[in-house]
Amino acid sequence: MGDGDHPSRSEPNERNAANEAAFQNLPAAGTPTYWERLQDTAPGSRLALEVLVMCARERLAAGRDDQAKRVFEILLIKVQGTIEGWIGQLTPRNARDRMRLIEDIKQEVAAALWQEVAPPAPTFLTEGFWHKARLLTMNTVEQRLIAEGVKTRKDVERPTRVPQSQSDSLDQPSGPEESRTLAESVADPGGDAYSLIELISDIKALLADLPPEGRLLLENEITGELTQREMGERLGITDRAVRMRLEALRVRLRARYHAPDSSGGEGGAASGEGSRP
Repeated sequence: MGDGDHPSRSEPNERNAANEAAFQNLPAAGTPTYWERLQDTAPGSRLALEVLVMCARERLAAGRDDQAKRVFEILLIKVQGTIEGWIGQLTPRNARDRMRLIEDIKQEVAAALWQEVAPPAPTFLTEGFWHKARLLTMNTVEQRLIAEGVKTRKDVERPTRVPQSQSDSLDQPSGPEESRTLAESVADPGGDAYSLIELISDIKALLADLPPEGRLLLENEITGELTQREMGERLGITDRAVRMRLEALRVRLRARYHAPDSSGGEGGAASGEGSRP
């Protein structure tokens, strides 16, 4: 994917340590060599995107909002191709004024990323940039498609912003000789994209109701950035306590999502321990 290739999830602690070391070894902030280092795109020496997020947050903490925004602009240049690809995959091909819609969503995703960077609270962008960026992108696309009347909210039969006859429904055939619907013909970025978007919306609503510890557990479970053992070490609890708390969170998510699992129970949306110990 060019700049900011997606890193392996196998050793997050080592990757985080390497990113922290790279951040600490940067030239003095704001100097010409600092900006040269941040803009470096050579495959062997370019900085990880997580490090750029650290730089933007450090500049904000130092009261240099102008420099923080400059760092963020460098970051956006590096990721814009990938994010635009995600947006294109998720935006129906025959959506009215599609190119304008994609451009608007790009701006909204950039704003969402900045909102994640700017607050002083911890952000997963410093530990797993691409995972968090994809969640933000998918949620932003969903909200904009709902606002445009292209898709409906969960449990709502039809859009209310425009008449059904004038809306580009995802349930319509993608062409006069085509039996597939628009939703089926849209390029899939990895699985059932629109089901995943709805799931992300459910997860976001659930996260908003959780205390900080619960958000940490569930976001790590989703992104895979930390193992359960590493989550326990960060929170000062045992592996067993992590597993029990995650299972309680999964029960809440299943109740919200109402999706039957393979055993005939409710919801497997966030079920299973996966491969993480």
